[in-house]
Amino acid sequence: MIMTIISNQKVDMVKQPPHYQFGIFTANVIIEAVGKTYKSASVFYHVGNALKYLMRAPRKNGLEDLKKAKESVDMAINVWDTKNDN
Repeated sequence: MIMTIISNQKVDMVKQPPHYQFGIFTANVIIEAVGKTYKSASVFYHVGNALKYLMRAPRKNGLEDLKKAKESVDMAINVWDTKNDN
């Protein structure tokens, strides 16, 4: 288990990195909830990646994560256009 000390607290950087924690919710819970609304796993794969990057951007890689999110959204749009569904 990889533990890091942040603000005098031990943090599990593998299971619960702080850039994916939002109060009582974790990024994976939010992404999985959104995923249930998509019919296409291929489209949602890219949407889920975009959500991940958008949620962590202000806490981790900033503009780089926003650019990654944009790329993921563009890929989701391309798959959506190809499949003609969601």
